[in-house]
Amino acid sequence: MHDQLKKVQEELQEAGVSHEGMSAEEAYAERLAQINSEAGVVQEGTKMVSSLLGRCLIWVEIIVQK
Repeated sequence: MHDQLKKVQEELQEAGVSHEGMSAEEAYAERLAQINSEAGVVQEGTKMVSSLLGRCLIWVEIIVQK
């Protein structure tokens, strides 16, 4: 799964997911809060995919840590 996400990240030419100074769980919660605050707002497709990709990468990190 992680390899597939990294491949998508490369294809989209996205920067890596960084959450310096906070745990992966905190970073994931922050991203979810941001999505909830933007509820009802239509996002550009690439921005939406980028956001989802970032959350997935953080989620994989959380799972690997456990």
